[in-house]
Amino acid sequence: PFQGTLDFQGHTLKMRRTAGGSPITRVGNGAIIKNFVLDYTIDSYVNKSVISWSRGLVYYNYGTIRDFIINLNLGQGMYRKNYSSGLCERNYGLVENFVVNYQAVSSNYVGCYFGGICYENASGGVIRNGYAYCPGVLNVTTGVFGGTEGSGAISNAGVGLLTAVSNGKIENVYVSGGLAVEDYATNGSLGSNALITGSGSDVSNSFTIGELYKVVWVEEGGRKIRQAQQYTTYGPALPGNVGASAQNNFYYTNFSVPYQKNLQGRHEQITNVALFQDPTFYDRTVNR
Repeated sequence: PFQGTLDFQGHTLKMRRTAGGSPITRVGNGAIIKNFVLDYTIDSYVNKSVISWSRGLVYYNYGTIRDFIINLNLGQGMYRKNYSSGLCERNYGLVENFVVNYQAVSSNYVGCYFGGICYENASGGVIRNGYAYCPGVLNVTTGVFGGTEGSGAISNAGVGLLTAVSNGKIENVYVSGGLAVEDYATNGSLGSNALITGSGSDVSNSFTIGELYKVVWVEEGGRKIRQAQQYTTYGPALPGNVGASAQNNFYYTNFSVPYQKNLQGRHEQITNVALFQDPTFYDRTVNR
């Protein structure tokens, strides 16, 4: 593993990937990577096929990665990016002081288990003090036009703008964007998709602006038309398994029908926009 300190001094790394992989296999305990901008493109359109296990910089992180910006371009087309991420596959260490910018030039389609920072924030891992911004929505597709017609169900579970799965801690984060999840079966898997993390409840001091949508295909004039519908059973900030370890998380929605996972002290809807003008609100959430 890499065991030293790597300071990029603000320089930009440019990377385009058409298959899985990462340049650094493992950042060891006590190692530090810091002060960089990563312009990262996951381009599935060139081969017109699914990409899996693609990571921006690191496979396993057991050290500290901090003070960085990821400009994440997910390419064109509706091709799935599965078990993929902007920074690392699994985080067992510390990731802090970051920005993830999803690029507006991309069609922003992913498949199952995708996160802007990592696929999995593992047990003992910490993600803190950062924000993710996605213009429009991040589209989660089954990869089958019209859902599962003519094929078996393909998973769309485990997508968040920060991480797909979190068994560690996430704190002091701000996320702005939307998530549009294609429903592939009667029960679907929208309960394991949300703006911050697709799975995991140890999230605190967060603030999100955005919505969770269910995407269905409807017949119109003999054609199947993609339609995004309001989905409020779970989300928007946290997934269906919100537990007691989730504390002091707030979200703002434009939906008139409230999200059903509105839990006092854990996952609360902002109803008074005057809070946005109150510095103490930010001190209680992302500035902690």
